Amino acid sequence: MKSINVQAKVRTEKGSRASRRVRRKGLIPAVVYGAKKQTLPLLVNPKEILSILNSATGHNSIFTLEIEGHGKQDVLIKDWLFEPVKSALLHADFYRIAMDKPIEVTVPIRTVGEAQGVKLQGGILEIVLREVEIECLPSDIPDHIDVDVTELVFGTNIRVGDLKVDSRIKIVSDPNLTVAHLTSVKEEKVAAEVVEGAAPEAAAEPEVIKKGKVAAEGEEPPVEAEKGEKK
Repeated sequence: MKSINVQAKVRTEKGSRASRRVRRKGLIPAVVYGAKKQTLPLLVNPKEILSILNSATGHNSIFTLEIEGHGKQDVLIKDWLFEPVKSALLHADFYRIAMDKPIEVTVPIRTVGEAQGVKLQGGILEIVLREVEIECLPSDIPDHIDVDVTELVFGTNIRVGDLKVDSRIKIVSDPNLTVAHLTSVKEEKVAAEVVEGAAPEAAAEPEVIKKGKVAAEGEEPPVEAEKGEKK
């Protein structure tokens, strides 16, 4: 991803009313923290942040935050908040990074190949874990981690410990977590019947597709809380 600069101003007004006024002007409240430096409340353009979130590297994109009166700082997007109805971006948290110090981030897992258990045994490939937490230098953060499912058959599974990554990358997630396995059509049918016959309150909640938090209707994000230093 090419070098990106995002302009920001220090936010002087706080509180829900001030945040609503800011959004009406086409900006959103944000905060930058980390690197044992002062936490700063900010104002940024949401279109610039959405462009980064929707890029190939997404929230792991490293970019330069140019803060009026405070100079340039290398950051990545640590957290963000969407409005539930219109999916408008309401708030963003930026984390300062040092290019020579490892950081922990989550990256997506991408499956490669066709499982033998699907091709020859009529199974269904089930992806249990879609992202994994890693530690590496900011410049070594991968867009994704590939996992080859070709040899997967009934009775076997792929775990986090089976993932192959570059030597510069350390996987932090539990190595025993299941990434993928096979299920049968019968198992899928039984699971569907159980959900269909369950009481409304017992039905599974729909998956939130967008990573990041979604605010409850009418809820204001906790933008005034000070961030602590991440260990």
